[in-house]
Amino acid sequence: MDRLLRKIGLSGRSIVPMLIGFGCSVPAIMATRTLSSERDHKMMILLVPFMSCTAKLSIYTLMISAFFPRKYQALIMVGLYALGIVCGILYALLLKGTKYKGSPVPFVMELPNYRFPSAKSVWQLIIEKAFTIIFVASLVIWFLQTFDIRAYGLQNRCIKQP
Repeated sequence: MDRLLRKIGLSGRSIVPMLIGFGCSVPAIMATRTLSSERDHKMMILLVPFMSCTAKLSIYTLMISAFFPRKYQALIMVGLYALGIVCGILYALLLKGTKYKGSPVPFVMELPNYRFPSAKSVWQLIIEKAFTIIFVASLVIWFLQTFDIRAYGLQNRCIKQP
């Protein structure tokens, strides 16, 4: 996403607040604090309201059901979401060329060295975690299926009957 967002003047880290903006704009604006540059931070605060959050969904539904015929309502709803995204992109391009000139901070993600696990470490993990849980659960299920407390006269001691 970094390459695509850099074309409209944002860094790759901007995708997180943008996606959160489709759920709710308030936490999305708060998520802009994670952006490293002040330029990206302010620019994303201005762009998040263009994402159609769930609070806008009820307004869209009311207006669409009031003004459009039933067979076009789904298309209009998708169109409103797409229109918000397109307006956000156009506004980002406008901001990139006027108030927030300059390039966004490059998105650099450091990943650890990934190695193929050894057979010994995989076996130890299986024995420590999965085997013990599966073994104990199997014993409990076997015990409950095999032994019936009513067959041994234990029900009188365990359950008080009136």
